[in-house]
Amino acid sequence: MKTISILLTAILFSLQSLAQHGDHHVKHNMVLYGEAEIFASHLVYKVPHNYQVILQVDFDPETRELYEKERTSNPQEMLIFLLDTMDIREIANVTSISGTLIRSDQNGKRTELKSQIKIPRAQFKLIYFNEIPKNL
Repeated sequence: MKTISILLTAILFSLQSLAQHGDHHVKHNMVLYGEAEIFASHLVYKVPHNYQVILQVDFDPETRELYEKERTSNPQEMLIFLLDTMDIREIANVTSISGTLIRSDQNGKRTELKSQIKIPRAQFKLIYFNEIPKNL
């Protein structure tokens, strides 16, 4: 009986912890900006999006050309690199990142421009990383 009680307590503690902290393996929106150098800034919100992350990214030539064309053709719209599911807390140690290039208009309508973009570690640099307090 004592073993069952300990097991139930451990399960409840784990569920409570998950409810408080959420699953960190999710997709993350990174707003893109820049010309000669391209930067990606994580949209900070609530857990698990409470990490300010700024990357300098070097897209492959085809993706870079698309980014530049879209930036010039749609200057009022936001360009986003939607990271594939990952734990953003681990971004400093991953061997690559991947995702989808998206254009978002002023009404929030999203258009997928290119998917399955993979950026190896040598082509992105972590510029800034900081956890935002959860109580903000």
